[in-house]
Amino acid sequence: MSDIYDASVHARTNLIQLSRLSTYVEVKVILAFPVFCRKLQFEPVKGIKRLQFLLLEYRFLIDSDQGSALPLSLPRLLFPLSLMLYIFETRAHAILKLPCYFAKLETKIVGLLAFQEGSMDLLVASLGVTKECRRIGIGTCILSHAEKTAKRKAKKWMEVGVYRKNIPAQRFYAKYGFRFIHSERALHIMRKEVCVNQ
Repeated sequence: MSDIYDASVHARTNLIQLSRLSTYVEVKVILAFPVFCRKLQFEPVKGIKRLQFLLLEYRFLIDSDQGSALPLSLPRLLFPLSLMLYIFETRAHAILKLPCYFAKLETKIVGLLAFQEGSMDLLVASLGVTKECRRIGIGTCILSHAEKTAKRKAKKWMEVGVYRKNIPAQRFYAKYGFRFIHSERALHIMRKEVCVNQ
């Protein structure tokens, strides 16, 4: 399994526990992820799996740094109410109409992606990574997949809306080349130009 994660530049080793597995897997974290990204599979979400997508997106959100800052973080006992508030406040149901993908490593869902196409842009409507697989480069690989999609569809830029209080996500997108454009309500809108090869 270690040959999946071998690459050349700037490696450091972390131990992560993969959910539903009782063993620890040693993962070499690489800043340039060519081999790792190739192993990540993107499965289109269709039918009833769209509900699973929405539930996973919610789970990833409340497990994230920004989840604790949101007013909808209620005790687990009130999970159904919390989920309904999330859907109402974020208009998450609109995401179900967009192209959605599960990012899988072998058979395990490790992330998700949804995007919306504009005439000149590709809006990353949702990008999430499981709590167990954060900070090993999966988010970067998912964003790279979105950028390849934008290039293939000849878009001029990619955009993302990030909660103002979600500083780690803002840093993540800035590291990938996104720049602050403006604010809308509780969101910062960030944009990255996409170089389309002629």
